[in-house]
Amino acid sequence: MNRIWSRVFGRGIVGTVNDFGKMGEPPSHPELLDFLAGDFVKEKWSIKTMIRKMVLSSTFRMSSIPSPEAAELDPQNTFLQRMSIRRMPAEAIRDHLLAASGGLKLALYGPSVPAYIKDQPNSRAKPQDGPLGGKGRRSVYLASRRNYMPSFLRTFDSPNATEPVGRRNVTNVPG
Repeated sequence: MNRIWSRVFGRGIVGTVNDFGKMGEPPSHPELLDFLAGDFVKEKWSIKTMIRKMVLSSTFRMSSIPSPEAAELDPQNTFLQRMSIRRMPAEAIRDHLLAASGGLKLALYGPSVPAYIKDQPNSRAKPQDGPLGGKGRRSVYLASRRNYMPSFLRTFDSPNATEPVGRRNVTNVPG
């Protein structure tokens, strides 16, 4: 639940998303974390249901502009007195560009589309190269290979597919 909360709100209830141990931060709201975990089990482990509950909450709908008093007392927004500003993930940037150009195909399901990797070095293990625009399919339908991630997604801080990542890296300037 902490990872889902982190993806929705930009910061986990436990700030160190990958470390709940002694080296990690204590939870800012332990009762909320326990409630969410219990609710997750009650909802039959449905991630989709939990995300829906989070984005329909009053916490998610708060303004991102803090009051002067709140900015002074809680500058890191640990106590959720406002909505944190978040960067768009690489996949959403790609999907928005396709939508703005009129090339986004909204068809659901179907096979994945091979990713465009023509700009990457050749090797015997290099998979089949896909079309530059991914046939207009949403990013969730792009085939993903650990060693051959699409360059566009890597440019905008897509996570490394060779290791588990609790929180995506954020850079000031794309690579």
